[in-house]
Amino acid sequence: MMNINKLTPDEEQTLITEFNTVSQLSHVAWGVMIILLFHIIGHSVIIDLIGLGLWTTYSGVKEFWYDNKYEIPVVRGSSLLDFSMQVGGALVGLLISVIFR
Repeated sequence: MMNINKLTPDEEQTLITEFNTVSQLSHVAWGVMIILLFHIIGHSVIIDLIGLGLWTTYSGVKEFWYDNKYEIPVVRGSSLLDFSMQVGGALVGLLISVIFR
């Protein structure tokens, strides 16, 4: 097991980069899953678009207000990048729901 107190600067940077990659992938995955959930519930493009609007609103509040106020700086990345990944994932989910309608 790695002792986090004895990381070299290169190891620390690698750890931060890997954490950020996993974080961004989870932002995309949540966006896709939320829209597909709305699709399963509503079976309508209108319901999917309502889900997109709700998810975009939630993502904006979470990334630009909540994270800035409550998240510790060590794990806090770019609010704009996080928001973009969440909305981008939702758009992918919307595309999937339209293709498989």
